[in-house]
Amino acid sequence: MSHFLTLDGERIVGVVEADTIPGDGWIQFDGWPGWGARPSPRHAAFLIDSVLVWQDPRTLEQAKADRIADMRVARDAAIEGGFTWNSLPFDSDSTAQLRLVGLAVAAMADPLMEDKPWRLADNTWTTVNSSQALQVYTALGGHIEAMFAQFAAREAAINAATTIEEVEAITWEGT
Repeated sequence: MSHFLTLDGERIVGVVEADTIPGDGWIQFDGWPGWGARPSPRHAAFLIDSVLVWQDPRTLEQAKADRIADMRVARDAAIEGGFTWNSLPFDSDSTAQLRLVGLAVAAMADPLMEDKPWRLADNTWTTVNSSQALQVYTALGGHIEAMFAQFAAREAAINAATTIEEVEAITWEGT
């Protein structure tokens, strides 16, 4: 069996293993060194001076835009991933946020609101009075603000990056 590949410039766009050349536009490449691990889904294979090289074909600006989009997804997942108030785990998905707004409005309408039962993120129950309901709502707002601040810091770092490698090194969990 031989290896055959087809190129678009230096970019490898197709590879087959066959006994004979598959057709026009294919070249034989014996002694195939192996693909190795693809560094990321965005990397493409290139044949440069008869050597297989993985490269990210995007421009720096494209890489920045892609990474900022990744950070938006991570930010939204973090916002909806829950928060803690008074050592209690609260849900913070879109539905939970609306429910917490309703609880806060009820607390503002009735400052003497008695304990209301509330299902927590770990499926246990607690009760909250008017003051506590407003504290939980404030904690939710703080959680959302913190996620936006983290996003802003990551976006600034991405925009300051001067190479694709620097851009790709920036993650939601850390820089």
